[in-house]
Amino acid sequence: MPPRLTGRKRIYTQYEVITPDNVKSALGEANAVHQHNAADIRFLFNYYRGMQPIIERLKTVRPDICYNTVVNHASEIVAFKVSYLLSDPIVYIARKARENVSDGITRFNDYLHLAGQNACDKELATDFSVCGQGYRFVYPNARYDGHGSPFTVSTLDPELTFIAYRNSSARWPEPVFGVTSAKDKGGKWVYDLYTKDVHYIIKDGTVSAEPNLLGRIPIIEYVNNDFRIGSFELVMDLLNAVNVLESNRLEATEQNVQALTWMNDVDLTDDELAALKSSPSATIMTRTVKGQTSPQIETIKYDLQQQDQQVLQNDLYRKILTIVGMPSMSDGNSNDSSNNGSTIVRNGWQHAEARAKDTAILWERSDRTFLSIALKICHDLGADCGIEETDIVGKFTRRNYEDVSTKATVLTTLLGCDKVNPEFAYQVCGLASDPEEACKMGLEWYEEHKNENQNTGLPGAPGANQRGADNRQPGGT
Repeated sequence: MPPRLTGRKRIYTQYEVITPDNVKSALGEANAVHQHNAADIRFLFNYYRGMQPIIERLKTVRPDICYNTVVNHASEIVAFKVSYLLSDPIVYIARKARENVSDGITRFNDYLHLAGQNACDKELATDFSVCGQGYRFVYPNARYDGHGSPFTVSTLDPELTFIAYRNSSARWPEPVFGVTSAKDKGGKWVYDLYTKDVHYIIKDGTVSAEPNLLGRIPIIEYVNNDFRIGSFELVMDLLNAVNVLESNRLEATEQNVQALTWMNDVDLTDDELAALKSSPSATIMTRTVKGQTSPQIETIKYDLQQQDQQVLQNDLYRKILTIVGMPSMSDGNSNDSSNNGSTIVRNGWQHAEARAKDTAILWERSDRTFLSIALKICHDLGADCGIEETDIVGKFTRRNYEDVSTKATVLTTLLGCDKVNPEFAYQVCGLASDPEEACKMGLEWYEEHKNENQNTGLPGAPGANQRGADNRQPGGT
């Protein structure tokens, strides 16, 4: 019987301050809770990789025909969630207009690119889509010499990593320490425990410490939802049912091919009986009441109605898609004349978008901690970007160019109104992943070509044959 999973437990600690005297006690208490989470995480990753309960099913009737088939919808769900959330890399843009912010953000994005942040984002999203939580590690780059990125970014194994929070009723309490572990060459566990001020190394009962010059806990926790539930965790019963149904269908087909032969009241010579027993065919021989014999030979078959089974399988699959918030790829007539918006609503894409936005909100909460640490490292190592934490925000660029015609129409309509600021127009239309940069480029292009286009009088050009074009910028007053 597969375990009943309901998400990972948040780990709390009773210690307000970690010291060399209480660090082992704090680690032991927190690690005991983590081990329960780790067992669930291990099971979920094995499930995701295809090691599902159907593999261990035992068949007592006709055990020679046994198909323990895995239909790995869990992998499908995780792949969709990750690819839809991060269809394009996260772009960090200006949160509010401030002088010289754009150049600083561009420089910071270059640092993230050099640190391989895009690949780490994908790994992180895969982790919390599978087991409900993932962990990022950011630390100063010891090899930074003015070139490359001043910080390193990596993704930690959620089975070996956890964060202990202050014992509080708050839904998102303050973290007290973060832990990651690994085995050394001798097979002994080594625990790295980080507080804001100290980095403790615990190995074989021995504690050593060194200052944490970063002044922050470098381990950051990202969650799939408030209860740390994986993307396919809520539908595991349905996924198991699909596996059983598919296995039974294959077995029914095979059993028809290898049908049993029933011989009733058939007399065979010894040679015929010996030849029959030596053949690979399966035969059942019976006798009726003496004096009422009626020789009969039949093939025992039960034709499973595949059409009915397909209806059941489709129903299970639709339930799975509805619960996890995935669109249907097959329902509906793709050849009709419906517009793009109605197709999105009908096939469930709006549910996928709503779920992605929920995940993005929680991602952004954790990402603020990441940005704070990364910007501090840049400042400490002399690679300051000239921006503050409040100046920057991550932008998910998924589906940015879907329905581009409608977005372009909104943009041109707003820019044609002399009561609308161009920056607002770019923000509302959703056409650009970085509205501020797009607006800046547009206004620079406008100023550069305004005089030339006015002289040539090209139709539709900036300043030519447009209402008020000779005395206003697009959308300006």
